[in-house]
Amino acid sequence: MNNLVQGIIFSGTGGDGTIFAIETIAYMLNGKGYHVTVSQTYGPEQRSGLVCSECILAPPEKIARLFTENYDILAAMDNTSLERYEKVVISDGLIVLNSTKVTDRPKRTDVRNVKINAGSIAMKELKKPVVANMVILGAIVAASGIATID
Repeated sequence: MNNLVQGIIFSGTGGDGTIFAIETIAYMLNGKGYHVTVSQTYGPEQRSGLVCSECILAPPEKIARLFTENYDILAAMDNTSLERYEKVVISDGLIVLNSTKVTDRPKRTDVRNVKINAGSIAMKELKKPVVANMVILGAIVAASGIATID
């Protein structure tokens, strides 16, 4: 991972595990000495409503900002998340799409797109479709180099 402050946004519908996924990223990176700030936004409907979780991180020698308007990484669990948050990813950023639920194509051509059939992988490999968020998290780690799996 580079030494710049990074922002990650993970969005889906209530029940997709977006909050757990971003907290997992934050816990992992905090354990490696990074400063992290986490926030979540969701409507009163929580289950099946849009949920957005954000993690701002910085290496040990820097202080993490509380908020950012531009993110390095977007994990979109559904079409609504892609449509709403695609525009906040920086140029040359990364968008990881859960192709189980995302049928739309990203409009941006200045970012890297990774599609992964997280629901199918979660069911086939782990026999639990509810862990699609962890499959997406693994794809983020693999595609971005933000951390190592150890």
